[in-house]
Amino acid sequence: MKTFVTFILYYPRLTLFFLIFKGFLISYVYASDLPPCPSKGPYHDCFGTYVWVTESKKGDKYVGEFKDNKMHGYGTLIRAPGTGFVFSGDKYIGQWKNGAKHGQGTYIWSDGDKYEGQWRGTRLGGVAEGNGIFTWKDGPVYTGQFSRKGPGENGKHGKGKIVFTDGRSFEGRWIDDLPSDGILTGRTGQRISLDYGWDRGKFRRGRVYKIKITFGTGATFIGEVDRWYNPTKGKFFDKSGNEVQPKDFLDFFSVSAFFK
Repeated sequence: MKTFVTFILYYPRLTLFFLIFKGFLISYVYASDLPPCPSKGPYHDCFGTYVWVTESKKGDKYVGEFKDNKMHGYGTLIRAPGTGFVFSGDKYIGQWKNGAKHGQGTYIWSDGDKYEGQWRGTRLGGVAEGNGIFTWKDGPVYTGQFSRKGPGENGKHGKGKIVFTDGRSFEGRWIDDLPSDGILTGRTGQRISLDYGWDRGKFRRGRVYKIKITFGTGATFIGEVDRWYNPTKGKFFDKSGNEVQPKDFLDFFSVSAFFK
């Protein structure tokens, strides 16, 4: 496991290519060795299609393997679009166990976000937990470890690396979906070590808003950040406690009015 984690952290592009290729291959070439399911059930040790016709799952469609009338093995679940429910339009392609997502799988949200990696089955249907890749619709990619025990909506927890579309990246340790400590690389390749001293008790609508960033040089930032932890309000100080200009740190954060 340690070897795989090291590989996925230090070769994110190759790992991403492998997972995409694997998903493509299985999605379009996969054929079950199980016999076809009967038209009216029971669905046991068979391969077939089931479409929900009642309640909140009405219109949802599953194509794959079954055991004891539950999704089990490999299959694809497509949530009906336009229903107004939170999962409407989402899709999961991968492994199942006793009706829950479990093993390797790819989840694609209706808004374009995507997670490819490990899942753990629960009584509520399965959670993304283990090693994986999360790709946001607007470009950033996180490769590393996940855990649904934290408050974050994407569950980044453990060692991982996020790469932004403008070339910046952060690699290090994450706690409950928040970066904890690691290396921040700027657009020009400059690297600084930092520690995000965030406070668990200060959240606004699920997102931390009061934060202290301590750089390896001894400089600090105290204030508020956006969802990518770019400063939005606050001040920078040198190691002696004197305020310094935000533009001195422009290479490491997003270009915004904050640095003008």
